Amino acid sequence: MSQSEYDQSVGLNELLCFYEFLAEENEWRYERVNNNLVLMVIEGNWRIYTLSVSVNQQNKIMQLTCSFDLNPRKNREKKLYQIINRINHRTPSGTFFVCDEFEQCVFRDQIPLIAMPQIKWKNLSGLLNYAVNSCDQYFPAMQLVNYGEDNIDLALAMAITEVMGTA
Repeated sequence: MSQSEYDQSVGLNELLCFYEFLAEENEWRYERVNNNLVLMVIEGNWRIYTLSVSVNQQNKIMQLTCSFDLNPRKNREKKLYQIINRINHRTPSGTFFVCDEFEQCVFRDQIPLIAMPQIKWKNLSGLLNYAVNSCDQYFPAMQLVNYGEDNIDLALAMAITEVMGTA
């Protein structure tokens, strides 16, 4: 994609088309489920992430979720909730939570589109990169706690402070 294309604006109706284009360009698996939802599979530094991007036209909100297998170990749930709570205090946007039913960790972020009839492609790409990089950054700390580390401060200190590269 050229810089001029990257700086172009996208209307609300084309938001998901951009993510389909991005998935094709990066050779990621994806599926357009309906007019309001695209699913993608992206390989991160630590895990394979499943992303969903949905647009609620009525409420003018775009939501991105990025999930990965966490497989919480028995008797470690309380510590995992504690570290995820601490991680959520660190992240400027978005929230991590555990989906117990599927044994996954989910990062969810949303953008209100009501004040943005047009949004730039680079902002959409940035949102996706932010979600994947946030998961890559904190996955090692979550795994340390999941496999026995009781000192949450130590586990958080082991979190990568800056992820290099893009999704």
